[in-house]
Amino acid sequence: MSLWEKWDLISINIYLYIYLFEGVIIYYLGDYIYIREIILLLILISYYKNIIKNGKMGKYDIYWISILLFYFLVGLFFTENIKQVILGSKLFILIYIGYILYKKYFNNINFLKKYYMGFFLVSCLGIFLQYFYNDLPWSSVQRTWTIYTAGISDSTDNLFRLAGFGRLSNSVASMIVCSFVWIICFCNRKWIYSIIGLIAVILTTSRGGIVAYIICMCIYFFKGHKGEKFLLKTFFYVSIISLIGLPIYAIVFDGGNDVYLKDDVFVFLLATIQDRMVNSWNGTFLIVKNYGSMLLGRGFGGIGSVRELYDKFVSYQNPIDNFFVMLYGNIGILVFIIFFVIIKKIIKLDFSKIEEKYIYIFFIMLFYAGIVNDMMEPMILIHLGYCMGYLLYNIK
Repeated sequence: MSLWEKWDLISINIYLYIYLFEGVIIYYLGDYIYIREIILLLILISYYKNIIKNGKMGKYDIYWISILLFYFLVGLFFTENIKQVILGSKLFILIYIGYILYKKYFNNINFLKKYYMGFFLVSCLGIFLQYFYNDLPWSSVQRTWTIYTAGISDSTDNLFRLAGFGRLSNSVASMIVCSFVWIICFCNRKWIYSIIGLIAVILTTSRGGIVAYIICMCIYFFKGHKGEKFLLKTFFYVSIISLIGLPIYAIVFDGGNDVYLKDDVFVFLLATIQDRMVNSWNGTFLIVKNYGSMLLGRGFGGIGSVRELYDKFVSYQNPIDNFFVMLYGNIGILVFIIFFVIIKKIIKLDFSKIEEKYIYIFFIMLFYAGIVNDMMEPMILIHLGYCMGYLLYNIK
């Protein structure tokens, strides 16, 4: 395959590198950074140009378009703000972009090696650089679309959260963990990278990223052992039960207020989950219940930071902090159907095929990190699209 035939795959990786350097670019170029969205538009135009040329659209494309259009309209109905809905729909368009590029992605693993080593090493370098020189010029960059201090720092929880060359600590942590999953499956000298990445992701203080990274390290160190398959399956089932079960428990029991953490160690380890059970998850559910539909959610743009900035009905701050809750808030009970289809296909994956093992580990990473993060970062969403594309077309 020539470079020209890979232009869209190359372009989406350039798009991700722009996110990697988001803090730096915003500091020097300001709003010009949003020119990057043209990349997504060109990929979609090219894809549908080929569909029109061939005169045939696949059934999954029809499903995707129907879902995107329907929840765009749902969002418009509940928010009455088309700008808010357009910005909110971008998250799902990124998943769709990954879906339409999945074949090129899995057919060009060797070609992509330099990009993923770059994602990993440059992300780590940025974290180390900021740790030792925390007065970097772009540290003053502020997020304009939420009340939190951002730039390459996030000062919630009284912590200075490092984000290297980027804008948010969670984004760079996701970049490191997602590229580490790729390194585990497709690169050599993994133990060196694993230590470098562990230090960097700890410095971001992203709890979900740290837990997911440690889980991935365990998977790497058990590679080839007799218990590897059992370990992978155990990690997977625990992650999916925690991801979905904890928010549902919080909602059913009014934020889990009947849970009390007495042991100091458990308070330290689990306080972040209890805070989300009482505040974030239950709060998001109440927003959907009072200003949307428990059946349909609130549609695109109905929850999250876009809502905080643009919504004229409910604009107070309420972080989502869970991947499942994020999906439910946008698409309602459809999330249960999607998870059922994905899980049904994931359990059929063949670990002897490296690309299928990669998908399995990716979802383990996603589900563990997603317990306390909404996982809205482009790196995660695009790769979710890659993996969903493979599952839909290759796993019956």
